[in-house]
Amino acid sequence: MAVYFHHFDAFGLSAEPKIASILFEGFIGVTFFFILSGFVVAYAYEEPVIHGTITQGRFLLQRIARLWPLHIISMIFAAIVYHSELISLNAIPTFFMFQSFIPNVLYAFSYNGASWCLANQLFFYLLFVRIAYLDNKKLRNLFLIGIGIVSFYGYWIGIDSELSNWLFYINPFFRSVDFIAGMLVFRISKNERFKKLMEDRNIATLMEVLSVILLTVCVIIGVRQKVSLLWRWDLFYLFPLCLLLLVFQYSNGILTKILSFKLFVKLGDCSFAFFLFHQIILVIIAKYCVITDYRSAFIYGCIALPFIWGGCILITKFVEKPIAKGVISICMKIKKSVS
Repeated sequence: MAVYFHHFDAFGLSAEPKIASILFEGFIGVTFFFILSGFVVAYAYEEPVIHGTITQGRFLLQRIARLWPLHIISMIFAAIVYHSELISLNAIPTFFMFQSFIPNVLYAFSYNGASWCLANQLFFYLLFVRIAYLDNKKLRNLFLIGIGIVSFYGYWIGIDSELSNWLFYINPFFRSVDFIAGMLVFRISKNERFKKLMEDRNIATLMEVLSVILLTVCVIIGVRQKVSLLWRWDLFYLFPLCLLLLVFQYSNGILTKILSFKLFVKLGDCSFAFFLFHQIILVIIAKYCVITDYRSAFIYGCIALPFIWGGCILITKFVEKPIAKGVISICMKIKKSVS
């Protein structure tokens, strides 16, 4: 949802800079998305990959089958809405999901602007099958080295460089720090002392509230621009988002119980489709509706929200999951026939 409001810039409103700065900070949803991906992938696949109960090839096939088909559908949809040429040299990087590797934001945001995150995800999956075997110390050291490299380039290049937007916000090599952080959060969550501590409902609730407060304070600092955008693009929010994920994943506090309602779980299940299509829908709203200020933008955005979620639920159930299963089934049949 943070990214949804961040993309209210599709309405082209700048007359209310205070509101615009609040919505703009919604890009932290991308950082959380990458951290969460590292956590979820480690939770679901770390042990199977290490012990060989799932091959690296099968893991990558399952991940690509999840990402690529819906990505192509959203790309075509975006080309129609934005009147872009679907068959062109510029489409090749986006089609094969390596657009975020090109040090030019025009490539990263071409067609469906949100899909550059998928190129990063694909890179993270390739990285995962190599680093899942690392012990806690080596993985932590890899994370710290990544932090050090990003920080070094941050001080050396600065925000004024033409490359800074791509380098610190999009660059899959730098953003892999987020994914590795998610893997570390998963390993920390298995600590027996911490697990026992979080079994206490009051402590769990307190930790959830404190993590939300910490993130809120960081967002307020970010909105007031007390910290350079270069750091806010990623590293500034890394720790509070990791803490938030760590305490909420135990599902033992009051806030977690509220988020465990069946409706929220259902919406979470179709969040991938929502992520891919929401910005395109906002552009359509901006094109056909009369929006003069942020009040009208919020009204139209909120009215559209349940319809977007409803459409994404249908896409997830009848398009995304069946196609993913079909792709995996076809690939396995081809493999058997070849062998």
